[in-house]
Amino acid sequence: MRRLRAFGYSVLPISAPGLGDLASYFTQIHGVRPAHLGKSTSGSTDWGIQVQFLPPIVNYHLENLPPKTKGLALWLIDGKKLDFQELTYLSTLPSQEPKVKILIELGGDRKFSWRPLKDCIHSSFDVPSAHTIDPIKLTATARTNRSARS
Repeated sequence: MRRLRAFGYSVLPISAPGLGDLASYFTQIHGVRPAHLGKSTSGSTDWGIQVQFLPPIVNYHLENLPPKTKGLALWLIDGKKLDFQELTYLSTLPSQEPKVKILIELGGDRKFSWRPLKDCIHSSFDVPSAHTIDPIKLTATARTNRSARS
């Protein structure tokens, strides 16, 4: 995150599980019902739980960026729980909003390895592509190269 800020991006870390509909959460006004915690109001059929409407996260942050910022970087934590449809939407979001960059943590490695999101989608869900990268073959190749040096 420090490097992204140094390059001029505003970073917004978000936990990926439990976001719901990503399109409405990021780019549309969406309703949220808070937990009721066992409380109720008298005479109300919905137990006093009212929908609170929140502004779209991406649009709100893009409108309030500092003047010299290049754009907004959405850092999605624990993205391995996202399904194919959500990942494909996230891969198309930067084309809809050019100032938005998407970073998703898809694995549990101790070091970062950067790959385009479309390549990760195709390799994770076995979708045929001309640019598919197989992480199993890459690790097997790295292990055989190490053993050859020893």
